[in-house]
Amino acid sequence: MRDIARRQGRSISAVVRDLISNQLIKLKEEQDNQTRRHLAVIDHIKEHKRLVLTRRGKRPIAIDIAKIIERNRDERDGNIVSAEEGTNALTDLLDLAVDIIQENAEHCRAALRWAERLDQAKAYDGFYLAVAEELGTEFWTADERLAGIAQNKHIGWVRWVGQTHPV
Repeated sequence: MRDIARRQGRSISAVVRDLISNQLIKLKEEQDNQTRRHLAVIDHIKEHKRLVLTRRGKRPIAIDIAKIIERNRDERDGNIVSAEEGTNALTDLLDLAVDIIQENAEHCRAALRWAERLDQAKAYDGFYLAVAEELGTEFWTADERLAGIAQNKHIGWVRWVGQTHPV
C-alpha cells in the first residue's frame, strides 16, 4: 500500500478509501444484477401462472392428495419412473401456478421461534409454519413426524397429508 500511495503521490488512507469505495461499488453492481435476475425469474413465474390460469379458464386446479400419495408410494416401491412419467409429473407441478412468497426479516425471526418451539435444530420447516401462521391458513405437510410434533404441541392447524380425518 505504501508503495502504491507513494507512486500516486497520495496518502495510504486515501488509497485504502478508494479501494474500499471501488469494492463497495462492485458489490452493489453485483447485488443489482442478482436482483434483476431474481425479478426476471419472478416475472417468468407470474407469466407462467397467468398463462396456466388463462388456459384453464381461471378455474382452480383440483388435486386428489390421496391419489398422489398412493401413486408416489407405488413409484417409490417400484423405484422406476420413466422419462415420460417424469416429464408429466414436472408439467403437472409447473401447472400448479404457485405464488412465490419472498421471505422477510419477520419470517426469519418467526422461523427461528418455530424451530425452538418444535425442538428442531434447523429453522427450515419454521419458514413454512411462519408463512402459514401469517396467512391464517392450515399447513399441510408430507412430513408425518413434523405434523405429529405439531399435534403433540397442540398446534391444530398443522396437518399431515396422509390424515384421513381432521384431528
